[in-house]
This record gives sequence, structure tokens and C-alpha cells, in this order.
Amino acid sequence: MRFICTSITLALSCLIAANPVLVRETDPLTPEEELKGFSVPDNFKIQLFASEPMINKPINLAWDKRGRLWVSSTVEYPYAAAKSRWVDQQGSRVRDSRDAIKILEDIDGDGKADTVTDFADGLNIPTGVVPWHRPEHKDGCIAWSIPNIWYFADTTGDGKADLREVLFGPMGYERDTHGMCSSFRLGHDGWVYATHGFNNISIVTASDGSSVEMNSGNVFRFKPDGSRIEVWSRGQVNPFGLCFDKRGNLYSADCHSAPIYQLIRGAYYPSFGKPHDGMGFGPTMIQHTHGSTGICGIVLVDRNQWGRRWNYRMLIGNPVNSVINHDGIKYAGTTPVAVEQPDFMTSKDPWFRPVDLCLGGDGALYVADFYNKIIGHYEVPLDHSGRDRKRGRIWRITPKTGPLAPGPMSLPESGGNPVEELESRSPHIRRTAAAELQQNPRAEALIPLLELYYRERADDTHLRHVIRLAIRSQLGSPGALDGETVSRLLPTDIALASPTPSSSAFLLQRLQQSPRLRDTLEILSHLARHGKREVLEGAVAWMKH
Repeated sequence: MRFICTSITLALSCLIAANPVLVRETDPLTPEEELKGFSVPDNFKIQLFASEPMINKPINLAWDKRGRLWVSSTVEYPYAAAKSRWVDQQGSRVRDSRDAIKILEDIDGDGKADTVTDFADGLNIPTGVVPWHRPEHKDGCIAWSIPNIWYFADTTGDGKADLREVLFGPMGYERDTHGMCSSFRLGHDGWVYATHGFNNISIVTASDGSSVEMNSGNVFRFKPDGSRIEVWSRGQVNPFGLCFDKRGNLYSADCHSAPIYQLIRGAYYPSFGKPHDGMGFGPTMIQHTHGSTGICGIVLVDRNQWGRRWNYRMLIGNPVNSVINHDGIKYAGTTPVAVEQPDFMTSKDPWFRPVDLCLGGDGALYVADFYNKIIGHYEVPLDHSGRDRKRGRIWRITPKTGPLAPGPMSLPESGGNPVEELESRSPHIRRTAAAELQQNPRAEALIPLLELYYRERADDTHLRHVIRLAIRSQLGSPGALDGETVSRLLPTDIALASPTPSSSAFLLQRLQQSPRLRDTLEILSHLARHGKREVLEGAVAWMKH
């Protein structure tokens, strides 16, 4: 499979490399000159928030409760620092590195950063960053810097990290430094959500013994204290960018598959030649590509942040085409459908590289501009002399008039008995209830879930997929498969995707009662892998008969 993936990647690279536009033919502009070439909707304004030399090249942005912008800033990219430069075996600091986690603050409220602090310096291509610290510490953040996910903390109050602690690692970075862990976002549930990028392999364990193994694109989450880690969804090629909507639903941007996905917990999504889990791939929400396979950063505007007219608008960075794309989001039940809109932000300067988007606590949109003549890895040699190492900008975009208030993230619209809430009139509450039952299965939920599955509207593909995953979770509960109703309603493909002895026994019963040629080989394969001795003996007897 790795050979297939590599072949596809190389083929795509060759096609893209033939396009000379990927190495821009213009000279760099000053921030003031670049600003003049931007175009945004008429009722919006754009200003420079920060630029070189205050920052280097920004990769990920995060806003804290004190109104400060945290930035992972790099000069070393795309080369990982050699281990000979590490000051210790963990890689907590790199000699002569100019990479850092920086804190920018607008003191006077004029929309421009006045101060910058190198909170954690000497890093190794830092990407994901999220502000968080333990109660006993003054300040802190969780961030990725090769080769670990770190907890950086200020324990003395001097504004800089004096504690560097490994939360998880080492994790993969050796195959591709633009496919590492990134896009850290703190969810309403207290977990940190993150992306794991293309081509790298990571196997890590948390302090409670939970572990994950990730190969190439995945989205995962972990407790900020390092106590637990788990995969949220499998697949995608190179996800980079995460955001939540007001109901707590998670969305991601991805390169080389669909530009946007609403991510369902436990679902599998398309990647380079990787199979799904037997339940089918998670549903898509977008059928167009915005003319590029390089998508980075994602923001969903809702909660009347920019007025009702701008609710349910998805913005994504497109650094290859030097634009910020724009989709309107419509819903069929809980299924979001992205409808392509005119680009939100364009530039006359082809060096404009929007790699991350962030809605600030002030309601403004902040854009990380990796400003460069060259973008990407495979398309252009890493040692190409045109790669810029010193310029980077952050732009601030706001409506000229009207509301500018993001508000806190709402909790999921649930909280009662999830089995009872499967009967709710709201599809979002039904989805939240099914997701809760997927995580915490109970035998009495199986029949209500099966009944809901058959009466749910067909075009609400996200809710139907969540229900399918929840049904599979209930199949592991003791006695869940007993009863005539379950036998009548349970779809064969969901039972086939449940690797348990009880599912094997159920499938043998179904085979004995009403054999269907197209299911027979799959069922027999399932029995061979997961069935107990009496089930295997029953299968042999059935075949002889």
C-alpha cells in the first residue's frame, strides 16, 4: 500500500511541478505594498496586525482569554534541525534555532500588535499551539515542536517558559516536515483536538495506558494533562486546520481529498488507497476543490459573529492559489452541504500564503500569511534557493459596521437521557444523543437506535452515519443481540463491521435462516476471524448441508 500511495504522490508531484507558477516570478513586497493589493467584501476592512521582524513565518494561530494571539513561528522550515543540535535527548531546545512560540498583544486596541514575547524559543519547526496551563503555573501552552507534543509553562511569572515537559512523543516527523501534528484546538469538552499529517507514522501512549497508532492523515484528541489520548477519526490525506461550530461539531480542512469535512467520531475518510472500516467512508460535505489540492486553516462563522447575513459561512486558506476561499453552509438535518461562494479574500501579490485562520476573542478574523515565493514540498526541491526565510505577516479582517462579538462556544444541545433524546424533534439533539451512546454504549439503546436509523431522512447522511457507528458500539454490550426485533432490524453490513464473537453468532444465524449469495463469503470470513468454536462448527455444518 505504501508503494501505491508513494506512486500517486509522485505522479501528482510531477504534474504540479510542471506548473512554473508554483515558483512565483515576482519580487517580494513590503507589508504596506502587499496590503494595497488585497480585496475583501465591500463591508469589510483589512489591516496589518504583525509582520517581520516582530514575527518570522507564522504557521498556527491561537487566541487566549486575555486577548493575546499565540503564534508558532519558524525560520528553520522545511529542514528539521539535526539531532546534533539538540541540547538534550528529548529535543527540548535546539542550538542556534530561531523558531519560537510567540505571544502578540495589542495594548492600545488599535488592531495592531504592540508587543511580542518569545514565550518558548529554540524550537524545531513548531506548528500546533493552544494556550493552557496548570493552576499552579502562571502561564503556558501546549505545542508541537519536533519530536514531541510539549507542555511549556511559565512557573515564575517572568513571561517566558522555564518548564518544558513532554506530553506525548516522540512522534513522526522524519518523512515529511509539512505533515506533522498541528492545528491544536481546545474543545468544549476539555480535550485538545489536533491533526496528524501526511506520510508520518506515530505510536504514542498516555499516562493512563491509552495509546494510538497513526499512519499519515488522522485527527486525534488528548487530555491537556497528558492523561489520555485517542483517535477521533481516521483518514484524510494531510489535514491542516480545525474548527468547531456552535453545537460543538468538528470540521477540518484537508489537502488532496475534499477541502472540508465535518468529522464524525470514529468515522473513516478517504485517503491515498486506504480502506474504510466496513461501515463505509464518512459522508462528504463538499464536491468542489476550489481549484487547489493545498488547503490550510479553516473557520466557521456563526452565532451572529458578523451579523445574521454572515452566519454559516466557511472560510478556508488556499496558499497555492493565494486566496481565502468561501463556502455557504446549508443543512439537511445535521448534514452540512458546502455551496461555493466568491472568494472571501484575494491578493495581487502571489507571495500571499494564507496557511491558518483564527477568529479572535475580539471577533476579528486573523490570517497567518506564510509569505513566500515557494509553497509546498513535493512540487519544488527543498533546497531551492528561492525559499524565503525571513518574511511573515498576520492580517486582521473585520466588518466595517455591525456586530463583532464571537461569544463562547455553546455546549452540545443535550444533557439528559440519551436514549430518550433519540426521540427529540431536533436532528442536532438526536445526533448528540447517538454520539453519546457511541461513546458509552448500553444494551437498551440498540433497538431505539435501529428504529431511528430506519425512519431517519435519507439525505441527513451525517446523522445516519453517527447512528450506524452507535449501533455498532451497542453490539458489544452483553445480551444486545438477543431478541427478535434486533434480528429483524440489524443491517448485515453493520454486524459485519463488528469484530465480536456475538456478532459472528448472529451472522451465522442470519446465514442459516436466509442466505444471500452476495453476503455469504463476507459472513464466512467474519466467522473464521471472530467466531468461537461452536460458531465455526455451525458454519461447517451449514456448508455441508
